[in-house]
Amino acid sequence: MIGIIRESKIMMGFYIVCVFIVFAAEASAGVYAGVRKDYIIEKIKDEGAKFIKNSYTDDANSDYYLISKGFNYVQVQFKCCGVNDFLDYQGSVYIEELGNRIKPNASMSWACCTPDTELDDAFKNNGQLTVSADNRGQYSSKHAVY
Repeated sequence: MIGIIRESKIMMGFYIVCVFIVFAAEASAGVYAGVRKDYIIEKIKDEGAKFIKNSYTDDANSDYYLISKGFNYVQVQFKCCGVNDFLDYQGSVYIEELGNRIKPNASMSWACCTPDTELDDAFKNNGQLTVSADNRGQYSSKHAVY
């Protein structure tokens, strides 16, 4: 931009070259993603399933809390559960911890359950949903998305 103000051909040429390099990189990334679409989708599914098994949490003190919160938001918005289905949560660290703390027979995240407007209201209020131990059990048995 300074090259335009000062009418410097060298600076304007440098700017044009930089813009072209950025455009070429974006176009290359798009072509690569189109060609390797199946691989990219499979990799995302694998990494998502690993995340659910090993790192998914509702503990606000965890390093993975914000990622888990974002994952919950996606599940609620798309009305889905897990990467493949609700079985992704079976055997996960989250379910083991949840079973020890709240509900012994828990089998999925609360975000897999859609008690009509309550979850929508929760995400309108900055993603905070306050439920008792009893309510969580009711969510998984009555309103699970399969």
